[in-house]
Amino acid sequence: MIAIAKATLRPFILHKTNKHSHMWESSKQYLSQLQACCILHCLRGYASEGTNAYKALAMYRKMLAFGFNADNYTSSFVLKACGNLGLCGMGMEIHCRVEVCGWDSDIYVNNSLVAVYLKFGNVDVARKVFDKMPVRDLTSWNTMISVARQLFEELKIKDTVSWNSIISCYQRSGDAFESLRLFCQMLIEDTATSDEITIVAVLGACEKITALQFGKSVHSYLTKIGLFLYSFLGTALIDMYGKCGELSCSRHVFCEMTQKNVVAWSAMIASYGIHGRGKEAVSIFNEMAANGISPDEGVLTSVLYRHVAIRIWLHRNVELAEISAQNIFRTNPSRASSYICLSNIYAATKQWTAVEKVRATMRKRGLKKPEGYSLIELDSQVYMFFVGDKSHQQTKDIYDKLKDISW
Repeated sequence: MIAIAKATLRPFILHKTNKHSHMWESSKQYLSQLQACCILHCLRGYASEGTNAYKALAMYRKMLAFGFNADNYTSSFVLKACGNLGLCGMGMEIHCRVEVCGWDSDIYVNNSLVAVYLKFGNVDVARKVFDKMPVRDLTSWNTMISVARQLFEELKIKDTVSWNSIISCYQRSGDAFESLRLFCQMLIEDTATSDEITIVAVLGACEKITALQFGKSVHSYLTKIGLFLYSFLGTALIDMYGKCGELSCSRHVFCEMTQKNVVAWSAMIASYGIHGRGKEAVSIFNEMAANGISPDEGVLTSVLYRHVAIRIWLHRNVELAEISAQNIFRTNPSRASSYICLSNIYAATKQWTAVEKVRATMRKRGLKKPEGYSLIELDSQVYMFFVGDKSHQQTKDIYDKLKDISW
């Protein structure tokens, strides 16, 4: 490619007059950019093939010699090559360059840094990189969890801290099923005692998959082992019951709590709010103020959002919806549900051009509507069904029953 470019530029090189001087300068710049582009493509190709990792690093050195800095994707490939070759020193050098160039907040670079430090066996540095990441995706969590699980399984004696760490790790990463499975394994093995941290993590997993019966069993269990409803434990129960739609249970736990901080009040307000119980949410807010608890920004936002959402939907107030949406986009631009909500408002008022504009914005930002699914709990076991799902072993019986019901 570079040879073809040089042949094309040869007339300008031989006849560089004043008339062609500006074209000559542009051509030199074009050739330089083309050369850098070729190096980048070769580098990425070599880095993707483990056997050519050394060539990738040689290309990287050549690129730097030409005065070009690696972008976020190239840095990720180079780090991968360092990991494959076990070149810890060069990996650390590239880490420094990444921070200088401003790629230290990029998710692809950070995922590569976590992976490469784990390959070097430097778990502490990998954890520091992970903790500093402003955004984490599934790859980020899977990389850390794989190592955490390996270390956990290698432990000869698993104490409460080790069980809490692995259960919380899966819960925070979104794998609620594995989190609950590990909790059951902890109870069966009976090598450690559950504490407040264990229960909070397990209740968090229950709320993610609306495992109400499992959550109720955990509530009974914490009462049995003598755990009191302190602020953060009571709040976890309020959240769990609220997400599962058991608002009476949420309210019961809330009233049982002897000490309620602003987080507990906020959880109760949010529980009513997510189920459209705006009057009850505002009533709790007023009760909170009467008890001398100063609301934080989260509580005020929750109450205000519920008021605004009700007004928008009842009155199809597009202007108010747009103002609210723009404020949410500024604070959380990666929240797909906000775009979907605005799109639905436009659709309800038959503004199809505006609907397409919102959808185009979502595509441009790489946002997708989450795949729809249902969660059904039967005998304390939760089953997940996606749209059009036929993976369950009793799929035929399920669809036959649905046909019977539809008739």
